[in-house]
Amino acid sequence: SKLSVISGALASILINKIIRFAVCQLPPTPAFIAVSGGGCAQQAGRPLPMPDWKDRSNPQFGRRRTVARRQSAVRVRPGSAWQRALAVARERRPRHFAEWQASDAVCHRRRAIDFRALPRSCDPLWGGGVPPIRAWRKRRQIENVLGPLAELTALLKRPAHIVDFCASSGHVALPAAAVLKGVTVEINDLRERPIDIARERIAALPPALRARCTARVGSTETHTGPFDIGVALHACGVATDVVLEACLRRRAAFVLVPCCVGRLAQRANRGRNARSSLPKTEAFAACFDLPKSAVWRGALSSDEAKALARAGDCTARDNLTADDRERRACKTVIDGDRLALAAERGYTVSHFVMRPFGITPKNDVIVGYPSEWISPSGHVFL
Repeated sequence: SKLSVISGALASILINKIIRFAVCQLPPTPAFIAVSGGGCAQQAGRPLPMPDWKDRSNPQFGRRRTVARRQSAVRVRPGSAWQRALAVARERRPRHFAEWQASDAVCHRRRAIDFRALPRSCDPLWGGGVPPIRAWRKRRQIENVLGPLAELTALLKRPAHIVDFCASSGHVALPAAAVLKGVTVEINDLRERPIDIARERIAALPPALRARCTARVGSTETHTGPFDIGVALHACGVATDVVLEACLRRRAAFVLVPCCVGRLAQRANRGRNARSSLPKTEAFAACFDLPKSAVWRGALSSDEAKALARAGDCTARDNLTADDRERRACKTVIDGDRLALAAERGYTVSHFVMRPFGITPKNDVIVGYPSEWISPSGHVFL
């Protein structure tokens, strides 16, 4: 019995090492050739193939099948509250709403990275301890965030200071410091354990790169230092709005990937889960309000906006049904409300979808920078 347990454990370790080795031997993603003047980028070569989620040899096949079964069991009644609210939003949407949805040629700002050429500590697979299949998706997410970051740093005439909010152990910040020359990055998270891991990752970096990276335990709303660009990859619920508000108050640019928009509707309950995490101060209490912008408050009621937020929590990654597309449209309205708030406060804003599409179900990226920043190319952002 003991021998079987030991042999099973050794087999599991061996399989894990083989998978990690196979991921590292994958060819790098195709390079992206930047247009002169800091413009948008175009792809050269064929994209790296995505894992086949229907393959029974995939470690996540069982989980994906369970999620698909649960989603297929949900039946939405025709004429439900969120469908009526979505019809109202489409009828009354602001004039500039469609302009923020960037065209395909402009929105695809992903910057491909050969993670094998970076220090191991910058890689979510080796430095962050992310499992191989998830690490493949995390790398593609990081590339989609680094594209706008590269364009925004080009707008500044000095080295940019980037704060990665809700950063965990620095999956975005550390590759950004390695790829973008001269920038300084700060990893900010409320939990102590991820920051301890981030400090270990920073300590393993080369000295020149290590000097440009710091890590801090603390909430977004208590962050007092100046910064040029705020980043948040999958900050859950109202945490995205708190990061957005922090950027707007400091006239900093932002690159945000919202997540779990259904939590925005929890404020109506006023219960234990409504204000358990964020925000803690009254200065950020308005982050719970829906709609947030004046233009959308004139188009939607609070109940309609909350219905859209609840419906917008779509977790479908691929093979979208008609209901999935409608729910994604609900999330687009919520993100459009955030962009409208930034535009009303003097920001130039844009929205695009991560590529490849299936790397995460929460693949919408909202970008903004103060209008006083001048784009060198004139067509990178709207």
